[in-house]
Amino acid sequence: MEVTAEEKLRGGRRPEEVTTPTEGGWGWMVVAGCFLATICIRAVTRILETSGSGGSGSGGLGPAGPGAQYGFLVEADFLLLCVSFLLLAFGCGPPVVYLVPYARSAGLGARRAALLMSAFGVSGIAGNVTFGWIADRKCVRRFRLAGYSAAVGAEGLCCAALHLLRSFPLLLPFALLYGYFDGAYVALIPVVTSDIVGSAHLASALGVVYFLHAIPYLISPPIGGRDYQEGSRVKGQVSPPPV
Repeated sequence: MEVTAEEKLRGGRRPEEVTTPTEGGWGWMVVAGCFLATICIRAVTRILETSGSGGSGSGGLGPAGPGAQYGFLVEADFLLLCVSFLLLAFGCGPPVVYLVPYARSAGLGARRAALLMSAFGVSGIAGNVTFGWIADRKCVRRFRLAGYSAAVGAEGLCCAALHLLRSFPLLLPFALLYGYFDGAYVALIPVVTSDIVGSAHLASALGVVYFLHAIPYLISPPIGGRDYQEGSRVKGQVSPPPV
C-alpha cells in the first residue's frame, strides 16, 4: 500500500490513527489526583479534629464515644441521601466529559465545541454562587431539600433532551442550563447534608458523602467511553468526528 505525502508528514500513519483520541491519558490522571486529594484533605482535617478535642477523655471522640458520633450512618434519611449522590454522580459526569466529542459528531467545529465547555464552566460558577446565596436565606431554609431535588431534576431533563440537540444554537442552551444546575446541586450538598445529620455530625458526614460522590466520577467516564466505542463499532463508524 502506497503512502501519500500527507501520511509521510504524519509519520506514515493514516489520519484516523492520528486524530482518534486515545483511551485514558491526562483525564485519568486529573480525576485520580482529585480523588486522592479529597482523601488526603479529609485525613488531615480528621487529625486536626481529633487533636483539637483530645482533652475530652475518650480518645478525641468526645464523651459520647464513636457510636454516637457515627450513628448517622445507619439513619434511613442519610442512607437515602448517599444513594442519591451515588446515582447522581454516575449520571452527571459523562455528559460533561463527552460534550465536546458529541458536539463534534454533530458537525460542530473545534472552536464551537470548546465554547460549549466554556459556557458550561461559567454557568456552573453562576449556579454555585446564586444557589449558595439563596440557600442561606432564612426564608427558604426549610425548602433547601426541595431546591436540591429541583436542581437534580433539571439536570435529568437536560440529559433526557440531549439526543435531540444536534446544532450549536440548541447545544449552547443545554450547556448553560446543565452547567447552572450542576453548580447549584454541588453548592447544596453540604447544606442538605447538614439539614439531615445536624451540625454536630456535619464534618464526618461530609467526609462520607464526598468520598461516595468521588467514586462514580472516577469510573463513570471510562464506562461511558467504552459504551460509545462499542456503539460506534456496531454502526461501523471508524472515521473520527468531522473537524
